[in-house]
Amino acid sequence: MKLSKLTASLKVFRLVLKELLRSEHFYDVKLIGSNIKSPYEFIFSMLNPTLSIPNLGTEGDHVVWRELYYRCRGEDQDYLEPPSVSGWPVYYQEPSFNRLWLNADTLADRFDAISDLTTGNGIGKNNFNGNTYRLKINSLGFLNTLSLPADGYQVIDDICKLFLPKEIEQLKKDNLLDILTNGLPAFEWTIQYNEYILNPGDPNYADPVRQRVELVLKELFMYPEFQTV
Repeated sequence: MKLSKLTASLKVFRLVLKELLRSEHFYDVKLIGSNIKSPYEFIFSMLNPTLSIPNLGTEGDHVVWRELYYRCRGEDQDYLEPPSVSGWPVYYQEPSFNRLWLNADTLADRFDAISDLTTGNGIGKNNFNGNTYRLKINSLGFLNTLSLPADGYQVIDDICKLFLPKEIEQLKKDNLLDILTNGLPAFEWTIQYNEYILNPGDPNYADPVRQRVELVLKELFMYPEFQTV
């Protein structure tokens, strides 16, 4: 293709893209939360917002990234290896499209990943060359990035806005708050968090806060809304 033709084609493409991105359809609120996340979107929508990345040295990072790759491959998305020249069927196969990402097996795999990254032992390997390398959600680090971590109500509002594509019913928020406070009044969370801040290196204060946040994230990640974008 001559340079002049290529330049002309790029100009047409820019005009089409500009028109698309300015269209009302592109910003239609009815489309928010209507697509199911791909396996990679699903995994990294848990890891990226919580600043959870491997920091285990060259060997450890390799082990963890490889295990994350295996998880996504097990959920039907083999990185850089689409099943055909057409790509993954979710992007073209009518009428199911992105619903093809979910079936009994892949949904169970997703729930296993949620448990492993939150309340479980993490994703990785034990006894790899004599070492254990695992990645879990950085729950305490994530908590401290929220707007008002000492306020239980604000914690729940923040994480719902961060992880979910649109507003959820209040009953589900109340459920998350109940998990955060372990069924106690909301002010008990404020006391517990402030005690942790005064003693951040003491597991007697840090562990209970970490465990409550992990339980909240596990519950939220199990919500159907989290599977969508």
